[in-house]
Amino acid sequence: MRKGLLFFSLLLMLMLVSDKNSFAKPLAVKLGDDVLLAKYSQLIDGKRVGLFTNQSGLNGKGQSMVDVLSSYKNATLTTLFAPRYGLVGSVPTEIYVKSYNHEQLGIPVYVLDDDTQKPTPAMLKNIDVLLYDIQSAGTSWDPNLYSFYDAMMAAMENNKPIIILDRPNPIGGITVEGPIQLRDVDSYGNIVGEVTKLPHAHGMTIGELALYFNQKIGAQVTVVPMDYYERGMIFQDTGLTWAPISPNLPDIASVFSYPANRERIGSVWGKTDAKWIGIEGASGKNYAAMLNKAELPGATFSPEIRDGKEGVTLTITDYHTFNPARTGLYTFMYAKELTELHRVEGNLTVEQVNSLALNANKQIQEMEELYAKDLETFKQDRMKYLIYSNKGKENRAAIVSTGPVEKEQVKEKPVETGKPSPSTPELAPLPTYPFPVPKSDLEPVPTPNPAIPGKESITKPDTTQTPGITDPKPEPKPEPKPKPEPKPKPKPEPKPKPKPEPTPTPTPKPTPTPAPNQKVAYLTFDDGPSAITPQILDTLKEHNIKATFFLLGKNVKGNEAIIKRMVQEGHAIGNHSYSHNYNQIYKSPEAFFADLKKAEDEIKRVTGQKTLLVRFPGGSNNNVSKDAQDPKRYNAKKWIMPELVKGVKERGYSHFDWNVSSGDAESKTYSVSHVLNRVNNGIGNKKEIVVLMHDAGSKANTAKALPQMIANLKKQGYTFAALQPTSIPVQFIK
Repeated sequence: MRKGLLFFSLLLMLMLVSDKNSFAKPLAVKLGDDVLLAKYSQLIDGKRVGLFTNQSGLNGKGQSMVDVLSSYKNATLTTLFAPRYGLVGSVPTEIYVKSYNHEQLGIPVYVLDDDTQKPTPAMLKNIDVLLYDIQSAGTSWDPNLYSFYDAMMAAMENNKPIIILDRPNPIGGITVEGPIQLRDVDSYGNIVGEVTKLPHAHGMTIGELALYFNQKIGAQVTVVPMDYYERGMIFQDTGLTWAPISPNLPDIASVFSYPANRERIGSVWGKTDAKWIGIEGASGKNYAAMLNKAELPGATFSPEIRDGKEGVTLTITDYHTFNPARTGLYTFMYAKELTELHRVEGNLTVEQVNSLALNANKQIQEMEELYAKDLETFKQDRMKYLIYSNKGKENRAAIVSTGPVEKEQVKEKPVETGKPSPSTPELAPLPTYPFPVPKSDLEPVPTPNPAIPGKESITKPDTTQTPGITDPKPEPKPEPKPKPEPKPKPKPEPKPKPKPEPTPTPTPKPTPTPAPNQKVAYLTFDDGPSAITPQILDTLKEHNIKATFFLLGKNVKGNEAIIKRMVQEGHAIGNHSYSHNYNQIYKSPEAFFADLKKAEDEIKRVTGQKTLLVRFPGGSNNNVSKDAQDPKRYNAKKWIMPELVKGVKERGYSHFDWNVSSGDAESKTYSVSHVLNRVNNGIGNKKEIVVLMHDAGSKANTAKALPQMIANLKKQGYTFAALQPTSIPVQFIK
């Protein structure tokens, strides 16, 4: 027994004193490409998909998204795009890959380079949506950042939605540092591009950068965020496996070294790697002596000659304290001091090192003062586009959409092969290369052709009625080219010519009606969608439970995909007003129903159907309405709420209150245990319970309490269902 305890104690001590740079593998972050298919597949289902990626586009299992999407049956991968080094990025840096046909898939691979910097209309004509899945370098010098910006521009110009599958900022999302140029023209009269208007370390993920860039572009952008990502993480904290970004950035050490090296003097970096910093006209030994004297956190420098040129090799000793951007200022200014101002023959003395370093440090301080105002402006502007925080491992962000709202398109025809659109110029045929591309086949080729042999575009109309939603006269979605099939009888089953049936798009399942004498819990969530909605949906999906979401109309825009997910997974959608502004909506019936109709229209815009479920903000017996109602029409003896309840019923709606409250609106600092106790105490002997919860960013503890709440209710014999217009309502005022 004593030996066992001793062994355990020693093991615990080893764990506590282990090197923090060993990076024991944590719970892995879920990448945007994994989250897409797990939660938001409706964004691509039934659509022709273009994928912009390279060798870094691997999911959490190390699978290429080219392979994943090409085998995904609910969408059709029609086109691939890659930055200048191609899909595999293994060619020498001085060679650019040209466009070609993918041998296995038979689809075009368009490689964007200096000749064709962004996708053309002809390249985009056979796609409905463009996905972007490339790991960023976390710096303004990211070699793939310009092609990313150009892809967003092309999506906007060609009215194509673009979905960013988010990935970590490898050097961290907190440090924002380095020179920045926010003006459109620099001091030399050169036009400054938007990508250049970033500090060396911008502290944003590629998804956040998309939102930041889109303030100028105006594309239809959707960011599928990561799960379990924290802003303070560096790549080694994520539990993910690194894949090279480009030939020059093969490993994580190179990525961290990149901003520290980019402002180099006389470097031959293009033929080596980012960890070596060249210096022309000075000794590498003197350069290393000065840099080591600066005692930059997490970094040491050693002299090394490469290809006959002097330089230093950067070794990162602590990735968490190492500051790539600030180190870059020192490598630049110290090199300038050595090569331009004080050329020194032979090795420097200690006095000379101190003197030169002092001069360089003054210049660094002056430089930082010059760009400090612009950097602070960027930091403030950047805050509006940040998705992640440091909330811990439970952090699951909601998707973010900006730009024009996507209009649903129903594809009735397969992708045509060899028949370009009359409005799009035909492109010359592409050569076909095996995958990966052999270096011997990298000669220039004619302009690419997107004509693709292969799959049909997969669609299937949704014929399942969503719980709580109805529309007696549904408006058909616009179809690009309706089929000219005859309709001999009102309700025939179409019998097209025999051909393989495409995999159907997932459709919502109807909520089963509870059996008589069964204990039923109706879980309801007010005020969403919000940042915690995906976490709530994940829990409900895990337990196979249907719930009811009373949405605010003002929260619909930008959260369309979340609402579509609710519908797809069989949850009921209700109307909780547009504004939730008590003083506005409870002033008069006209104001209330105008607000309700505005919310109804927003919900219908996304779901395509009218919801008949209504919940009054504050409940049908709320007291705030007595202060808000128009005193010229109402008083202590005449209350507005009975009139509103009657009006709701006359308009065909069913309004629902609750008989069990979670108490999550009682305090801003409520706890998980408070929610669980309030629900347990509110159940009593009730056979049917309608549980009130709130879906808002400030209600994280409600989402955390939900799994245990479900377990407790199951122990007490409750089953679960979503509310229906025909459900027996719980109403404070009938």
